[in-house]
Amino acid sequence: MRELEHIDAECERKVDLQFVFYCPDDEEVEWAKTNLWTHAARLSSHPIFIDRGGNEARLFGATTSGFVCLFSRDGKVLYAGGVTPSRGHEGDNKGRQTIRDVVLGRSVEHIRLPTYGCPIHESTSATNCGSECCQPSEVQRAEYL
Repeated sequence: MRELEHIDAECERKVDLQFVFYCPDDEEVEWAKTNLWTHAARLSSHPIFIDRGGNEARLFGATTSGFVCLFSRDGKVLYAGGVTPSRGHEGDNKGRQTIRDVVLGRSVEHIRLPTYGCPIHESTSATNCGSECCQPSEVQRAEYL
């Protein structure tokens, strides 16, 4: 979440962030409302959505929490992947650099990079990694303005 805050600032607020939190069909919506949700809610100008059952995640090919898509105004995918150097870590990395470069009009080397997070599960009965990040899984979208 902090990486997206950095991207927003570095890109001179030229991105429209939208947060999408996965929630299994067999869980109440409250399942998704953890500390990550609270953090996203503090970024009051950006909407938060629930992805019940993972339809949105499947649509964009997100299989891991922390997956980020950057779209042009006309809906073209400009970047898809992670924005952290490894799971649960912060700091400058290729994903963050790529988004920043695209938004600021620079040439980019990658448009797709790995996402380091927890698997997005279809059911709470699925095995998880035991980490807090496994619940909930989130997908973030950003649109280049």
